[in-house]
Amino acid sequence: MATLNLRARIVAAELKAARTAAGISTRQAARHCALSNASINRTENALRSINLTELGLYLATYNITGPTRKLLIDLTTNPDIPWLTLTHPGLLAAIERDATSTLHYSVTTIPTALLAKPPRTPTTVILDEAALRRGISTPVTTATQLNHLLTLAPHVDIRVIPFKHGPYLTPGPFTAYRFPKQPPLTLINDPTPVLIDETDPRSPQTHIPTLLTKSLPHDASADLIHHILTDHEKAAVHHPDTPSLLHHPRNRDPLTAPQAPVPAQTPRSTPSSPVHPTPSARPTLDTSPQDTPA
Repeated sequence: MATLNLRARIVAAELKAARTAAGISTRQAARHCALSNASINRTENALRSINLTELGLYLATYNITGPTRKLLIDLTTNPDIPWLTLTHPGLLAAIERDATSTLHYSVTTIPTALLAKPPRTPTTVILDEAALRRGISTPVTTATQLNHLLTLAPHVDIRVIPFKHGPYLTPGPFTAYRFPKQPPLTLINDPTPVLIDETDPRSPQTHIPTLLTKSLPHDASADLIHHILTDHEKAAVHHPDTPSLLHHPRNRDPLTAPQAPVPAQTPRSTPSSPVHPTPSARPTLDTSPQDTPA
């Protein structure tokens, strides 16, 4: 069973999203539910739990229906269900919306979240060199994804763990979220996507300092990505499927393939004109211990 903190966190995120969607202020919600404004705020900040009676007031006031209604009832009445599984499509969006920083780690692929949309919060991504070397589909697709990754460099703290740094214990791919007033949450695959908190024995939170130590600094990581990109570009020029892939209707974003041909030789920036930001412009991840509410 997961801890109360995580359950309250999910309930809080869903109730806050539902209230906002309904166009109701916390004061209006307090009046409709016959509760204090402080109680509404504490609930939405996961600082208090609620019972089924109080949940019923929120469901009626915010007109919550469908999968969200079932999820909230399940979380409130049955702590033994496998509710950590991301069965509700809005659940992860609510967690991402409230997070103040995010850390992605992957050993085999570039995280889809980075390719789909620009990060909203300070973000760190730690990639094993294998994720950059092991292309998916074709060299054209991989080159496009690495190009996209480099365009994020001014906004994302990119770290690569190179082969030359030797073996290390990998916790498996994960995404860690930090919040201002709550302990961090982590998204893992076990084998389906689930959210866990730092008290869960599967939590990779203790691995983060080691992963950061094993990885190259941001500047050196960007240089390595640039070098690997060159290899994929050369391979793309001679790939037999390159012409058809470049003009396929699905190849319109970095999740699938590029929109334009990859040149055989692209002028490279020199150390005097790097493609990545200066150290002062780079975001960093706060890895300092957080106080966990008792």
